[in-house]
Amino acid sequence: MQAQVQEAHSTLLAKEYNKAFALYSTLAERKEPTSFYYLRALYDMGLGCEEDKEKAIKWCRKAAYQGHEKAKGIIRRLHQDGQIAF
Repeated sequence: MQAQVQEAHSTLLAKEYNKAFALYSTLAERKEPTSFYYLRALYDMGLGCEEDKEKAIKWCRKAAYQGHEKAKGIIRRLHQDGQIAF
């Protein structure tokens, strides 16, 4: 699965957002935790998909629950700012 994660990252860096979204979605279906964080970013900015802040938060929470430090920080900030509740 590591090769697919690398492919998704490379695709994202190449700004091929539709393909990156498809790859990260497939990885998320397989419960690959890093993909949750990147799906959050794609939904948040509407890259390769329709912008959807609720889905972005959903994926960020999943990443945070899996121990992703950046996702935990985002969730903490959103909670402190009163944008989400636990």
